[in-house]
Amino acid sequence: MITFVMNISTTYSQESNATSCRLEDTVRILNQIALPILICGGLLGNSISFIVLIRTRALQQLPSTVYLAFLNVMDSLFLLILLTGWLGWLKISLFHIKGICQTILYISYVSSFLSAWGVVSFTVERFIAVHYPLKHRFVCSRSRAIRTLLSLSIGALVFYAYNLVINGVV
Repeated sequence: MITFVMNISTTYSQESNATSCRLEDTVRILNQIALPILICGGLLGNSISFIVLIRTRALQQLPSTVYLAFLNVMDSLFLLILLTGWLGWLKISLFHIKGICQTILYISYVSSFLSAWGVVSFTVERFIAVHYPLKHRFVCSRSRAIRTLLSLSIGALVFYAYNLVINGVV
């Protein structure tokens, strides 16, 4: 009876180890291959979108263009931060260098915060355009969009400044 229980637990242990190895292999493949493909694709798409938004004369005066261009920049910045994390798989670890570690974390917090609030700002601008079309021209302007994003950026830079002090290499 005891040997039967030991055989079952040994078999279960071997099966869970095999499953664990397959899961680790899958995660390794996804991190080494899929992540850089997604990052490069995202950077390419954001770059093309940014160029179209900035170079198209008809779009240049719209406040929504300012928000979308800002989102392109913030998302690209976040993708570049992800790329620095991916470099760890290539044994190039930037997170073990004092100063660079704090800067990378700081930029990741700021860019993700600004990306989320950029979407909120864009959504509010579109809400006003749809629900108050007569007031949209006066309430939402390109200069107001720039001031909004500048205020959000300064707020994020100040709000997350504590990360430069409390984070460090351990």
